[in-house]
Amino acid sequence: MKFICITAERILVLMIILFNLSDTPVLSQSPATLINYSTRIIVRPGYFETVRSYVVQINDKSAENLSQIEIPFEKGDKLDILEAYSIDRNGEIIAKPGKKDILTSSNISEGTFYADLYKRTFSLHGNTYPYRIVYSYRIISSGFLAIARWTPLPYSNISTEEASLRIEIPYNYNIRISSSGDFIHTVDSLQKSYILRWVIKDVDPVAYEVFSPEIRELKPFVNIVPLDFTMGVRGSMADWQSFGQWNDLLNMDLLDLPVSDQLKVTEIVKGIADKHERIRRLYHYMQDNTRYINVKMDIGGLKSYPASYVSINKYGDCKALSTYMKALLFQAGIRSYYTLVNAGEERGYIDKDFPGQQFNHVILCVPLESDTIWLENTAGYVPFNYLGTFTQNRLGLLINGRNSTLVKIPEMELDDFLNETVYHITLNSQGSGNAVISKTMRGDEFVRYAAMKNVLGERDQKEELEKDLRLNNFESNEWIISQDDRDIPVIKITANLKLTNQVRKIGNSLILTSPPIESFQPDLPADRKNPVKVFYPVYRRDSVYYDFTAPDPYEIKLPGDVNIETAYGKYSSAYSLDGRRILIVRTFCLYSNCYKTTEYPEFYSFFDRINNSLRESSIILNKL
Repeated sequence: MKFICITAERILVLMIILFNLSDTPVLSQSPATLINYSTRIIVRPGYFETVRSYVVQINDKSAENLSQIEIPFEKGDKLDILEAYSIDRNGEIIAKPGKKDILTSSNISEGTFYADLYKRTFSLHGNTYPYRIVYSYRIISSGFLAIARWTPLPYSNISTEEASLRIEIPYNYNIRISSSGDFIHTVDSLQKSYILRWVIKDVDPVAYEVFSPEIRELKPFVNIVPLDFTMGVRGSMADWQSFGQWNDLLNMDLLDLPVSDQLKVTEIVKGIADKHERIRRLYHYMQDNTRYINVKMDIGGLKSYPASYVSINKYGDCKALSTYMKALLFQAGIRSYYTLVNAGEERGYIDKDFPGQQFNHVILCVPLESDTIWLENTAGYVPFNYLGTFTQNRLGLLINGRNSTLVKIPEMELDDFLNETVYHITLNSQGSGNAVISKTMRGDEFVRYAAMKNVLGERDQKEELEKDLRLNNFESNEWIISQDDRDIPVIKITANLKLTNQVRKIGNSLILTSPPIESFQPDLPADRKNPVKVFYPVYRRDSVYYDFTAPDPYEIKLPGDVNIETAYGKYSSAYSLDGRRILIVRTFCLYSNCYKTTEYPEFYSFFDRINNSLRESSIILNKL
């Protein structure tokens, strides 16, 4: 990764050679190719202008979605479409939308509450392949926290033949740059400004692979931010303390609880001296009386609604709900800190050397004398002082004025991820019977099932549960999803099934294949391109009890036990027989870690050994 801080005094001049591309579509084996992608940005005090131009070749129907153009923008932006058309392989125009064909609408998804997001849409659809779509547009923006967050791969699954970024910046305008990729980079001087250029050719898309880092970590990129800016209030990205102080000033004076909530806080904490218990009860009050509605949080959207807004409306986004929870705690005499995180089960990367907006979520940190409590405020089913895979084990920016700092959010323990399934299966000699399945879910599966229990209807719950049972030929009769205590991150599921065709007959023998433990099938080493990143551990334990009601005597032949231990994880399977009852216990554990591509063959070998043992795990019943 390259890191550059450019000031008015530091200008580097290099050389660049540009190549022109043909405007006529040519045959290609890939579904589509980005022939040329150009981004030009002019920065001026208080605003900047961005012009983006695309030439995309569509070679077959599977890439037809690329002809449906969406241009996102925000309220206050000035957007102009400069050109838009498609051409056939002879260079003839085959589609050119008129004004009535270009639609403007809200760019909000279901559950989003941010009315200032819009999109302009139109179609450049062609009828014969290959054809090219050509379009460009200009956006003029005022308030901003980033000048460029640019990658030569704007489409996730197609290659780019050539991409360029050109930025014109005044000499007295200080910026910070972070970049990664095989770019040709130049800087040219003008009379009152200088021009930065990055050019790159023949960039392949980053393939999704199991246990891969985030795609955005693997793409070439150029990120540019201003050192000083004004958005709501004046701020700086000179360091994390400055950026945190700006965020603090932006969200100042928002803890305005109505009198009704002030009285409610007094009632809730009355007679309770223990701060931990006070926080827990106030957290439950917040959960039970509000609901989450998503609000965009990226370059903009960082200012929270006040606590009074949530109190009156009973809803808010992560910022507003955290502000409301902060206000409840403040009313009870408890200090808490707004903490920015990059949330998601497969997110969390923060460039520590590049202060600025790298976050998409807000939680609260409540430090006590002997403990630190972390509060996720967006879901009523999340236990008190529990963050889960969504935010655990990553850096966050704790907002505390000039004392703002990056902090490590605690990592969950291995046992916090243990998911246990117990099968009690009764079968006759035809392979029909019944099963009672009990699942105890923690970690990522706890959060998923808690959401299922609280959000999904009965039909959708059944559909999701049946995907997880790892059995064939069954009919689910009834199931129960339960949680013993709202503050214990454990969900229990019990399901009753009717089974058929659970055995195969070969001569006088019955072949029984037990439900496999949940494992993975990574990419073959020869196909692997990315390093490995296991974001959090995977820990499974299955116990399978088989009882046979067949009247005929059978000799039961069990597979051998397996025990595999590596630096990447461990796996074991043990078989035992008590009369005609068979017990199988399987345990699988994958450790959280990062591995270089050179280590991948050994990483893959661990799974290969597990899958080979599973293929040899059939139980044979020979009729006597």
